[in-house]
Amino acid sequence: MASLLTHTGRERRASHVRPSTDVPETSWRFLLLATAGVVAVATALNISFRAGRGFYTTVYADTGHLVRPALIGGLALLAVVFVAAGYAGLRPPDLGWQRSRVGGGLAATAAIFVAMQIIQIIVTVANDDQPQLSASGTGAGWATAMGALTGYALGIAPAEETYFRGLLLPQLRLTVGSLGWPQR
Repeated sequence: MASLLTHTGRERRASHVRPSTDVPETSWRFLLLATAGVVAVATALNISFRAGRGFYTTVYADTGHLVRPALIGGLALLAVVFVAAGYAGLRPPDLGWQRSRVGGGLAATAAIFVAMQIIQIIVTVANDDQPQLSASGTGAGWATAMGALTGYALGIAPAEETYFRGLLLPQLRLTVGSLGWPQR
């Protein structure tokens, strides 16, 4: 029985995506500077979204509601992560970017977006309200919904995943491993 439990645990751990062993290790200083850069850009973007409504409202209206702050912010953060990673000698594949997985990632994002809209409709009907899409999917109709989906799929989600799962977590694992700390 004990060997069965141990074997199951090994299988579960083996199924997780692990950083490649040929990813170059960076320094603690780089990780701190990259994190400070991402936080600074995210903070500046959030402030500009609130203070610079005129610019974003114009871009939003001129693109037929397709370009939203989530897309602009996500792409800006993604650029910061790629520039920082390039400075450290990391390439996109070192950050988890694999061309073969892009389609699946976009399909998963679209499925989650559709599920969120369905849940919104169910909740509004359960509360005896008129069925409606979430606020990100209303306004200018399908263009607004596509703009929200595009913002999440091509902006925010890739930026977060690339920074946390592609850069920070693998580098922390490599750095902690090189310190001789026990790893699970």
